[in-house]
Amino acid sequence: MMHLAHYLGLLHRAQIELGEAFHEVAEQHQDEPDVIQTCKKLAARPLSDGRRVRHQLDGDRPGRQGVRDTDLFAVVQRCEGETATQLKWLRTRMKEAAPQALIVVAT
Repeated sequence: MMHLAHYLGLLHRAQIELGEAFHEVAEQHQDEPDVIQTCKKLAARPLSDGRRVRHQLDGDRPGRQGVRDTDLFAVVQRCEGETATQLKWLRTRMKEAAPQALIVVAT
């Protein structure tokens, strides 16, 4: 568990960057209200997740192994579902946009 603080720091920075990326996508798709709404919703999740993770895992955990840390495991399970939702939406958008991008490049 001695590396947990480092990994949580990496997670926090990645969540901030993901939120910024969702905001950037929303800005680039001003003509698509559904994309704007979804991106703004998904952008807020990483920040709230990060605060929740830090709050729930706050404090030292001397002598506890990560596999046996039920608080940590519960947080990871919740975040895993939300991450799956984000990835599913992103993959769907990429599949929808790919043919359009090929048509634009070909013309």
